[in-house]
Amino acid sequence: MEITEDNGDTVRLNSFISLDKTRPFWQRSAASSSRRRSTPPVSTKSPGRLPVKPSKRKPENPFYEPAYVESCLVQLCRAGKWEDVLQRCQEHPEEASLVPLFRVKEKNAGMHDPVEERFHRHPLQRMSKSSGQSLENTELFRETPLGIVCASEDIGKSYVSRVIKALIEANPRQVGASQLLPGHTALRDACLNDFCPVEILEILLEACSMYSNNDQAFRLRDQGGVSCLEHLIAAVQLGLSSEPLEKVKVYIKMRPIEHWKSADDNSPLIFLLTTGNSFNGGDVSFATQSSLPQLNGRLERVLELTKLLLDDDPGLLSSCSKVSGCSPMHAALRNYGTYEPLIQELINRGTRHQLMDCRNMYGDLPLHVACSVGVPMKVLLLVLGETAKISLHMRYAGMPPTVNPLIWSTNNSGYTPIDLEWVRVIESGSDFLSARTFYPLEATGVRRHCFKQDDYYKDLLRKAVNQVMQNSAHRIGSEAREEDARSIFGSSIDRISLLIKAASYFGDSGAYPDTSVPVSLADVCKLCRVYTPSLPLPLLDLFLWLRSEDILETDSSGNIPLHHVFSGNNVPRGCSIARNSNLLMDWQAFVVRLIDKYPSQAKIRSGSERLPLHLILDRSVDFSGELAVGRHKIVERLVEIFPDSVELLDPVTGLYPFMMAANDPNLSLDTVFLLLRHAPSQCLPNKT
Repeated sequence: MEITEDNGDTVRLNSFISLDKTRPFWQRSAASSSRRRSTPPVSTKSPGRLPVKPSKRKPENPFYEPAYVESCLVQLCRAGKWEDVLQRCQEHPEEASLVPLFRVKEKNAGMHDPVEERFHRHPLQRMSKSSGQSLENTELFRETPLGIVCASEDIGKSYVSRVIKALIEANPRQVGASQLLPGHTALRDACLNDFCPVEILEILLEACSMYSNNDQAFRLRDQGGVSCLEHLIAAVQLGLSSEPLEKVKVYIKMRPIEHWKSADDNSPLIFLLTTGNSFNGGDVSFATQSSLPQLNGRLERVLELTKLLLDDDPGLLSSCSKVSGCSPMHAALRNYGTYEPLIQELINRGTRHQLMDCRNMYGDLPLHVACSVGVPMKVLLLVLGETAKISLHMRYAGMPPTVNPLIWSTNNSGYTPIDLEWVRVIESGSDFLSARTFYPLEATGVRRHCFKQDDYYKDLLRKAVNQVMQNSAHRIGSEAREEDARSIFGSSIDRISLLIKAASYFGDSGAYPDTSVPVSLADVCKLCRVYTPSLPLPLLDLFLWLRSEDILETDSSGNIPLHHVFSGNNVPRGCSIARNSNLLMDWQAFVVRLIDKYPSQAKIRSGSERLPLHLILDRSVDFSGELAVGRHKIVERLVEIFPDSVELLDPVTGLYPFMMAANDPNLSLDTVFLLLRHAPSQCLPNKT
């Protein structure tokens, strides 16, 4: 094209208006847009006007979107004209190509050289960098025709399957390409589409398996950190889609094995047992007769999916959460603790050490979680039985603790299962559905160790125990007193009694004792410890009041409850040593109350023929100097009740009481002087 100016010159404009047909249309639009921005504006400043100082305003955003025109294939997919889509795929398959999503950023204000900037800023992409994955797997693209079809409600219609096959044949990379956001692939859209039939999902999965560029679609996660399999699992829990279990079966069958058991992936079993349980932690009023069928249906679906996942990979039982360290048993007890068949299924599938001897990042065993949420008694018996059987192997391994080392263990905050049980009762009652919210994938709702809060709870516990004792002061007999205590504490008194009996019992069978036999005072006294986890003083007083008839009763080893209080304070595995002055004062106060109930206990010998005075002076129990004052008061009380005990030899050490006291560096000279003052003849030299 030529233009003739007034001066007669001829200007040729072919190079300015010719189209560059060698590049795609979206690149031509971007180039033309950048040229428009790089053209300097025409100056309209009048030379006669004074210069005006420019006003201050925020600088313009250097990022801008280049011009983009959707292809005819994308527009036809949006309109739902599937017959035209089939024809367009055959005539123009190049329109199914992936269009990268990019911005143009100017280097600085003085230079107008445009530079493409790719989107590689998402946290999931940074995580993929650290794990060594290629950045090409998280490259972002515009919406693909296949993604539009997979998100459409027409995906369930019969003729749409031909459209999907045609689009995959035109460009197979559409299946695993991220659209606009990382992990938002066509496969994800199909998994989220409730109208997607199993046949369509099978076609997409087959395309992912056949083409190497699409295999990362099995592992890609969206902005919420959820994979395609986890979206299918959520659909099974909620029962939203048709044939949800069949979709999971197809996914498991067709996924590449190397992407399924990777150490970088989260366990699908943890996701199943952790999420999708919106009914827990809410209002109890929902549990009406109309909602029970839906609830039972959800629990049955979760059980079936658990069996399906474990049949395919039994190693999922040992895979814990990467955030909280919770095992499948932790998550199942917290979110589905009312459903006994699910807990029984996990127990049947795994080993005891694999399930019950696993601690999360908060130091909780599954037993801690069961007590924290208040599972039903049947489930609690299951967990207690499996936990107690592990202790049998620990005993044979050379650990001779006097209490069960797992049942009587603390978490990182210093709480035993019994502590979590009575704290839960004070916090929210004894009902499972009103337990506080706890999400194992997060660090929220976990019981923290707060000393001010602990004192508040113990004060409430003390008031409740005092109320029971005052209201039942005239009642005679343990059964009548238990009835009054149950009216205040409810069924929690039975649960606490069961935990006490299981923690104090460490027999050769390795199982918890007969639950039909009520807890004895000797069992309670075994858990009255120093420098190790101990029952709170209000509970000790409560059971001393309930079982006052058992004070002089001997157990199978020939010991009365007072002998157990003075027994060795070995620290079980997993227990943190609690050097707390309040604990020492509680121990001393309970011992004095126990002795004052029946002072004749000071004259009763243990199964090893030792008097209580010998037991309290025995250095092998590892008492520390902080107990010197407390032990002195107890020794003074025992000598006052039974003065002749100071002249009796200890059958184990062969020493007199004053010799045992002098041999203990943690006892003061006042204690030695006290014993010698009551037996001055022992200071005289031996005449023989």
